[in-house]
Order: sequence, then C-alpha cells, then structure tokens
Amino acid sequence: MKLNKPFLILKRDLRFTRLWSGVSVSVLGFTWMLYSINKESSLPIFFEETWEQGLKLSLWVFLALFSATPFVAIINYSLTARKRKVLINRDKLRENFVAEFASFNDLPMVAEFGRSLVGESHIDLETLERRHNINPQIVTCLYSANDPRKESLLGYYIMYPLTIDAYSDIQCINIINGRGIKDCHISKSFSDAAALYIGMAGGVGGHADGYVIEEMLEQISATLHSGHLKAVCTRGATPDGERVIRNFGFQKLAEPSEISCLYLNKSVLSGKRIKRHLAYR
Repeated sequence: MKLNKPFLILKRDLRFTRLWSGVSVSVLGFTWMLYSINKESSLPIFFEETWEQGLKLSLWVFLALFSATPFVAIINYSLTARKRKVLINRDKLRENFVAEFASFNDLPMVAEFGRSLVGESHIDLETLERRHNINPQIVTCLYSANDPRKESLLGYYIMYPLTIDAYSDIQCINIINGRGIKDCHISKSFSDAAALYIGMAGGVGGHADGYVIEEMLEQISATLHSGHLKAVCTRGATPDGERVIRNFGFQKLAEPSEISCLYLNKSVLSGKRIKRHLAYR
C-alpha cells in the first residue's frame, strides 16, 4: 500500500520528533501515576509537601516538553532536508532507468560497452561467459525506462560473490587484484558469499553512473541479510574510483595488493558509510 505524503513525512522525516513526543507522553503518564498513588494511598510519605512539589515539577516538565514539540518538529524536518533531497533524486533516477541482471545473450554487448569505458583491460567475453554460467547474477545492466526493448546499454556493474577461500587469499595478499580471481573463487549463490568483489561499475553520464551505484548498493544491502558477508572488496582503477571507494570507507590492503576492503562489522553497519548512501534504508 502506498503511503500518502503527510504520513510518509511523519514516518520518515520526523523520527526524532516522534521520540520526543513519546517522552512527553511518558512523563504525563508518570505524573498521573504519582497523582493516583498520592490520592489513594494512606502512607505518611504521600502527604509530605515534597511529594506535592514533585508532582508539580513532573507536570511542568511534561508541559515544557509538549509545548516544545512543534519547534522540535521544525528543526527535525530542516535537518533531514539533505536526506530528503537524496531520496527525491533516487526516485527520479528510478523513473528514468531500469536495471536487471544480464542474460547470457547480453554479455557481448556488456563486453563491448566495457571496452568503450576502460579499453582492452576490460574482462574478455569468454571469461565473462564462463563466470556467468557459474552465477548468472554477476552482471547487472542499466537501460533507459523509455527503451522497452532494451537495445541501448547505459551502464552496468560486475560483482562477484566470493567463497571463503577467495576472501582468505585476498586478506593474505595471495590475490592482489581482480586478475587474481579465478572461476573457482566465485560462489554459485550470493547468499553463501563470504565477500563481494566489485570488478567493474560504470555508466554513460552522471545520472547513469549514479543509478549504477544505487543498484549496486541495493544488491549489497540485500546480500547483507544473509549473515555470511564479511567484506566488500574492489580496486580503484582511476583517481575518481579511488576517491569514491575512499569516501565509502574502504581500507587499502598492504602492498603489493591493489585491493581495498570495506569490512562489514557492526560499527560500519550501524554507522553512516553504507546507510547514508541508501537514505532511509
């Protein structure tokens, strides 16, 4: 069911305001409980003047919190403006683009498109086809929403689900770049992956690039729920690529490795490195 806009704003943008209101109501409930005890009890302590002062103080705290709620809501809404902008831009991207896993017949187009971006250093078609047979979800393609026949590729990414042995080899510097990844290192299922390796990601133009990253993060987010994922690994092939992965919090491994890893421990998952790019995830 699609939520209407006011309810979406309350649910998504005013989380702190809801917490503030909850505290206010809790204080009111506590005050009412004290008043009821004071009225019904015959214990001497409940007739002391300090008890009556406590009731008054509790009531004043509630009134102060409750009266400040509109101002808290305004501040809360203002502070979420940046996240709201990210979300709006993401929705616009979703209106313009469609992403889906590449079929085997799409792979020649993917290989040609990749060579147009990075030249002959791109993975060759034979290797890509062989690995696609191992796991048909390693390549995701991006098309225009106005191209129902999907004849023009606008972007794509290649992401390998790695076995625990492959991840150990990366950490031990036995695999120092993407060329060191062999067919036997690729898991048949993303849900069983110990790590993910981003082999390539790119698009034509800034909007396509942005949506490629958006889709890739969606897939990483979905894989996180499997509970086996230890890290996301990649190599920054260009200065721009290195800057992007550094902004995401990736850590460069020791020389001579060219690989950087984002370790998915609790502090990373609860922090802002992935979540800030998933906005309201």
